[in-house]
Amino acid sequence: MGEEANRSSHTDQDAAVEPAEAVDLVSLRNLVLQAFAAAAGQRKPEWYKMHGTVLKNRLLDVTNRTFDESDYGEDRFLDVAKLLRGVLDVDVNAQPFVVELLEPYRTEVLDSAVSATGQWVRPDLWKAVLDYSTLGQWLWSPSRAAVVNAAESMHVDDGVPLPTLNADLLRQWRTEFADSRQQNLGESERLQVEQWSSLGLRTTALPKRLVSGWNELVRRRVLERLENFFEQHELEQPPDLVNSVPEGHSASQIRRFVLQCINLMNEAELREIAIPAHVAMRVRR
Repeated sequence: MGEEANRSSHTDQDAAVEPAEAVDLVSLRNLVLQAFAAAAGQRKPEWYKMHGTVLKNRLLDVTNRTFDESDYGEDRFLDVAKLLRGVLDVDVNAQPFVVELLEPYRTEVLDSAVSATGQWVRPDLWKAVLDYSTLGQWLWSPSRAAVVNAAESMHVDDGVPLPTLNADLLRQWRTEFADSRQQNLGESERLQVEQWSSLGLRTTALPKRLVSGWNELVRRRVLERLENFFEQHELEQPPDLVNSVPEGHSASQIRRFVLQCINLMNEAELREIAIPAHVAMRVRR
């Protein structure tokens, strides 16, 4: 998608997004990305482009109707949009004016939207690819169409070693993800991402707005490894390799699927589960 070229071409412009002024343009940028994410989530064909009036309405929605141009030192929304050069292209020749989200922010938002579509890699295969710390090799048993662990199951004659990650490859994924996001970050976020990458911290150590992008990268790479595995070994790919929870599924169906995932998690993975505050409050009642 030419992301690297886009990143380098926007370097000077991005610097303008974070001036040493009192106006918090980093927060403004994050709000704008949330607004575009809402459009991407609705699967609009050109979600990355909208009239300024539409963008302002979306900003009012994500801020609980508290968005105000004066918070950014401007009287008109057009002037607020112009503050985000390097993030937005503003076409003033259109009436009303049109804003377009630029790369690499467009890819970041799209990653987030794709991550929220409800597609999941089959939990036992997901665990087998990512869990390199468990004793014993993870195997795929064609006769059982199931994942088995060599240390726990001594009678697996047809087991084929699955493409489990190692620490070095996971570290490489982290580095690639961190590098791809550096130009989009403020100073504090940049330090946060560097520490997450270099120290191998949990996903919860990432800035919240980057979590979905990282999760989507991991999901995509795990799926690629599994698809290549079945193809290279000429094995039949299980029909439920990718599970979907589309709109319209009942709460009980979704709950069963989530519980299936939880039952396969280890302690570290369980500690990374993010529970919305309003749900936690219900538990406390």
